[in-house]
Amino acid sequence: MGKTIRQASFPRTPTGASLARHLMADTLRGWMSEQERLDLVLAIGEAVSNAVHHGGGEQFAVRCWSEDGKILVDVTDEGAGFSRRPIRLPVDGGEGGYGLSIIHKLTDEVHLLDGGRRIRLVKRLSKIRTIPNRAG
Repeated sequence: MGKTIRQASFPRTPTGASLARHLMADTLRGWMSEQERLDLVLAIGEAVSNAVHHGGGEQFAVRCWSEDGKILVDVTDEGAGFSRRPIRLPVDGGEGGYGLSIIHKLTDEVHLLDGGRRIRLVKRLSKIRTIPNRAG
């Protein structure tokens, strides 16, 4: 696997989700264009929200790394997972249900792994910038 940029575990709570989104938004600054970063952070937020709302266990984890001109992000929870199914938008007036559709539109690849307990988001970069080594 490529170079890990950042990885962390969070409580499976709304506060944990907020912490994860902010950490990834900060971590990705400078690795890509601002529009690419905003798109990927929104997709990560959707994946994190799914882990908090539908996952299991007390924690979820986020791992971000670079490899072959791409940024990859895994969001993993401790739940039972879910099976791959066609993405369907909710009916008019329905709440929720847009997360996976949003993730697919904002990233270049989406992979469900480990029986649906881990989702991998892949964003190809138009240009990787050299970033000073940051602790993390």
